[in-house]
Amino acid sequence: IRTATYNGNPVVFQLQYGSGATKKFFFNVTPPAGVICGVSNNSDTTTTLIPLLPVPVITFINSSVVVSSPDAGVTYTWQLQSGGVWSDLFSVATGVSYMPTVNGNYRVKATKGGCTVYSNSLQVIATAINAVSAQQAGIRLYPNPTNGDCALDSLKLADKWMTLDVFAPDGKCVVTIDVRSQVKVPLSFGKLPAGIYTGILRRKEGTQVIIRFLKL
Repeated sequence: IRTATYNGNPVVFQLQYGSGATKKFFFNVTPPAGVICGVSNNSDTTTTLIPLLPVPVITFINSSVVVSSPDAGVTYTWQLQSGGVWSDLFSVATGVSYMPTVNGNYRVKATKGGCTVYSNSLQVIATAINAVSAQQAGIRLYPNPTNGDCALDSLKLADKWMTLDVFAPDGKCVVTIDVRSQVKVPLSFGKLPAGIYTGILRRKEGTQVIIRFLKL
């Protein structure tokens, strides 16, 4: 319940709610105590729709961070965390998706009218930096798709490969495999949920290799 004194100007009540809803209101008008024969009365009931700006959810799809179920009336601005502080990326980093160019924690800022909310954050490994595809490097992972057991083949000892990092669809590293001094590496992903995974084959010096596979 809120109270305001009428002084000849329109009386404005600011409504704030933590969730979207449809609310009904009426106003009780009470004359000042000094008014003779003044009678209290109620106004007509008014129905007010109070919209809520939903908190966006972002996921990692095909090397990009993407807003799930975006709202056409919302402006999305991508942010990167640095030193514990979130900052807007450059001007092109708007829209419902963004392909990261550096490693780090990303989130999106949603703005509509005077309201602003922030999405969940995702730790992203920017696989597009200094990397080539497995096909370009002559390296194979098979069978692909796989039910879990597969092999990484055609590695060259001269390339001095170190590790294979495997990233889930949400961009998080789920396993790191030592591939040093091997030309063929048996792999077992049976415990991983189904989805599209990205592997980064790393060496101490030189270009990294991206390997994508489907876990059934």
